[in-house]
Amino acid sequence: MNIDVYRNFVQIVEEGSISAAARKVLIAQPALSSQMKSLEQTIGAKLFIRGAQKISVTDAGMILYRRAKDMLAIEDAALKEVSDCAKGRIGTLRLGMSLVSPDPFINNLLLEFHQSYPDITYEIYEANADPLAELLQKKIIDVAIIRSKKYTYPLLKPVITLNEKITAVYHKSTNWFDSEETISIEKFNDIPISTTKGYRKIVNEVFLRAGITPNFFSVSSSRKCALMWAQNQCAAAILPALSCHKTNIDGLIWKPIGDGTLATVRCFMTLRDARLSKVSQMFLEHCRAFLRNHTNINYSITE
Repeated sequence: MNIDVYRNFVQIVEEGSISAAARKVLIAQPALSSQMKSLEQTIGAKLFIRGAQKISVTDAGMILYRRAKDMLAIEDAALKEVSDCAKGRIGTLRLGMSLVSPDPFINNLLLEFHQSYPDITYEIYEANADPLAELLQKKIIDVAIIRSKKYTYPLLKPVITLNEKITAVYHKSTNWFDSEETISIEKFNDIPISTTKGYRKIVNEVFLRAGITPNFFSVSSSRKCALMWAQNQCAAAILPALSCHKTNIDGLIWKPIGDGTLATVRCFMTLRDARLSKVSQMFLEHCRAFLRNHTNINYSITE
């Protein structure tokens, strides 16, 4: 039975007359009346008691009315779900990102995306750059956020590139640095440094180019630990700038190192020439909008 027949039947019950329902569903009254007679014949039960002005529903008709309402609700929900899926409003975002914790920038990015698209679910993989590139190539993930100094992945395409200034984070009570806007590398001579394992190599290279051997006090897996040492005045943390994005920790100051141009790169990568899911497209568009709203972040977009 065509579901439109059930839809018309429900309309007749709710309007109380075939003529009123015919006007609502834009069908000629004789055609609608004939349709209902065919429905009664198909079901084998009388559905209406026809009066002079209005019609009433039989017990069998009321049972069909309730079931028809259920069927129409299921159809409407199915159509909405399919439409939302096609538009990227529901589905699963398969995302890979570097092993960093905490990451206020990514946290805020994902939370804002969730607020805009609350029905999207997530599969998130955390790994270093090379394993993330492999996951992309195997199509296990659709988008990877990779921090790496060199990109030697010919099968991958950077769609958004962030330039993150190398930043010092220290407690204001230490008096290690002056009040200038940036901190020269020379000022770190003999200053204890806390950083992450992933960032240690970058710090080494930057300092050695300036002729200074970094004094590593703590090298940890997470930024949380690096910031803990800074908060307790044991070391100056050296981290990418976005690690401090919207982070408020009492007593801590963060400033760019060098002339302010020293930076590392974080890329939003996709498989080159891949056909992205609607959810992935919506996520990348959200990322672009998020960056446009945060003018303090230096970024570029590859179309």
